[in-house]
Parts: sequence; C-alpha cells; structure tokens
Amino acid sequence: MTVRVRGLIAASFIAALTACTTTQPVNVAHISASASPVSSLQNLSRIAIAQNFKLTNQSLATPVNADQAGIAPVDPILKRHERDLHQNRREEFGAAHASSLDTSPAARISASIDLPAGWTTADGEIMFHPASGMRCPASINLEELSRNYVLRKVINFDTKERDVGCNYQSGDGVAITLFASFWPDMTLDQSVAGSVAGMMARFEVGEELTVMTAALTADATAEPGDASIIEGMEKPIAGGFDIGDRNGVRYKTSLWLVKTEGWHVKARATYPLEDQTSEIIAAILFTSTHFDVRKKNLAEPIISGAEV
Repeated sequence: MTVRVRGLIAASFIAALTACTTTQPVNVAHISASASPVSSLQNLSRIAIAQNFKLTNQSLATPVNADQAGIAPVDPILKRHERDLHQNRREEFGAAHASSLDTSPAARISASIDLPAGWTTADGEIMFHPASGMRCPASINLEELSRNYVLRKVINFDTKERDVGCNYQSGDGVAITLFASFWPDMTLDQSVAGSVAGMMARFEVGEELTVMTAALTADATAEPGDASIIEGMEKPIAGGFDIGDRNGVRYKTSLWLVKTEGWHVKARATYPLEDQTSEIIAAILFTSTHFDVRKKNLAEPIISGAEV
C-alpha cells in the first residue's frame, strides 16, 4: 500500500507514535483475514501505520440543528447508542490497571463477550456481523506504546439485527465505539444531527474541535476490485468537542459518520484531549469499517424492508 501522509499532520502523527524506536512491529489484531485493505495491521510498525493512510483534519462544517434536520432533538435509538454502548469507564479500567489488561490470544478468545443474534466469529479473534459486513477485532494492541484497546461489549439495538455496535475500552479511560445501522430512509444530515444531539445531552460540550480522518487511496488494495470500491467511498462527516476535565485530565469526544449503501457507519471516541494516538486509531477503525460495510453491501445489498 502506498498511501502518503503529508505536512504538519504527518509530522505530528509520527512524533506521537515514534517517541521510542520504530524498528519493532506494532501488534494490532487484524480486522479481517482478507476482505479489508488494512487486514495486516498486526504486522505494521508505527511509521508504517502513518504511511498507510492519508490523514487530514476535519470539523463539522456547519452548526448541527436537530430540529432543522427533521429529527427529534435526541432520537431514542441514537440516545441508546450513547447510553448503552459508548462508555469510557475510567473508574472501572483506571490507569493503574492499564498494564494488567490481558490481551493475549487466549484471553481474547475466552473473553466474556456475549455475541447477540446475527453475529459470528472469524479466525477466533474477530467478531463479525455478516448483514452489515462490520468486523470488530477482539483487541487492538500497541505494545511498544503500552496501549491496549479491548473489546468489552457487542450489542444489537433492534430485533432485525440491522442496528449494531461494538465498544472498546483502554486501561487509561479511552472509549472507541463502532456502529453500523441500516437506515436507508434517514439522511446523513439527520443521522449526524441526532448523534450530536445525543452527545450534547450526555456531555457538557464546549469548544468545537477538529479531528483526524484517515483516508485510503485507490492503490491501497487487498483484493482485485478493491481499488474501485475505495475510489467511490463516500466522504464522512467528522468533528469533535472539548468536554472539560475528568479526573484532572482534559477530555475530548468525537464523531465520524458516513452513509454507504443504506448503512450509517459511525465511530465515537472519548479520550484525553492530547491523546492523538487514540484519535487516529479510532479514525483508522472507522475507515476500515466504512470500507468493509461498503464492500459487502455492494456485493450483497439488503433490500429495505426485507428480512435479513
């Protein structure tokens, strides 16, 4: 894959990920066996991660008004996304426990995650949702940086298994959550408005902030035909907010959202304001999920109203 990172963004990312030597590989659980252009993340060095994506800063282009978008100020389902899944349990997984989180293969496979209906496992370490194409690795390890992101919960929000999510926690109070929701009749603007309203209902939102986005390029392919899928990938909406101090640390909460083939793919992350590593990992996971959902549904679309 030859994806370039340019300018100050490249410099800042490399600085964030290369405080130590860069000759050892980063151990990141793979997204899938072969379906994704980022399927070999577990073998990449920190510099290689930087070189595999084009990173840019993005913010919400205009103020989001839920009423103008034609959605209730806090849609019940979108409120559930925040309340039931996107949690950063610093009190449960405090910084003191960061080094004790066991993310070995045996621990990942035996982790007490209850898979809901419509989910399966792939390669023993991937939680896979065939209807959407979303894949959730059991854990993501950046051993050289002592950063572990462990899959804590997988959930269905509806009985048709078309609104799903998975939540990651780190030992230092970071939450990264992925969602895939089949809402073909909802616009992207409505989805963004409802999600932002849910964020504002939960957090004391302060200044609007930019976030990193991670874009694949057409030659970042894993299989024949991937280039055309990447070339047609929809542009996401992304942005973040300062949410003030938590336990003496300044925090940020961020959103990435895109609509592809009737599916709303979303990532939510809550993390310390200066934690650029977690922000970029969230952006990479979002982009990979966007690709996987788009690829599956171009090949096998779901007809609106039909049973899965």
